[in-house]
Amino acid sequence: MKGERLGEFEEFTLLAVKALGDGTYAVPVQRYVEEATGRRVSMGAIYAALARLEEKGFVHSTMGEATAQ
Repeated sequence: MKGERLGEFEEFTLLAVKALGDGTYAVPVQRYVEEATGRRVSMGAIYAALARLEEKGFVHSTMGEATAQ
């Protein structure tokens, strides 16, 4: 079933989350994926991939306070 399998971009995004560790957020994930693939990646694509990964149970997100980063 397509809904249960990961696409290539979702795999790169999941690998970035794993490499960056707990507590990471979208900006470092975007940078990591760009560096790993050598391609420009929009922030919207990252958020969409993270949402799909969360729907599939691979990641969990929470809303936190703003950071200085």
